[in-house]
Amino acid sequence: MVYWSEIYKEIAERIAANLPAIRWVDLWHEQVNYLTEELPFPTPAVFIAFYTRGTEDAGEWVQNCNVQIDMYLFYETDLS
Repeated sequence: MVYWSEIYKEIAERIAANLPAIRWVDLWHEQVNYLTEELPFPTPAVFIAFYTRGTEDAGEWVQNCNVQIDMYLFYETDLS
């Protein structure tokens, strides 16, 4: 059985291995909309979101899922 946490961990590991400039990877919970209330995180950061687009029963206790994965890149610019 594949759990969402396993998929997230695999994506996060691939980002870390292939994009060394990314300093933070996390699940998307709209953190950038609440910067003063959330825990601070280093930038650039990537946030990963999973959305189930549809499911189909494939048998007892088995489903095929069509999943959309969104990745949000957050970085800061210096406008001075």
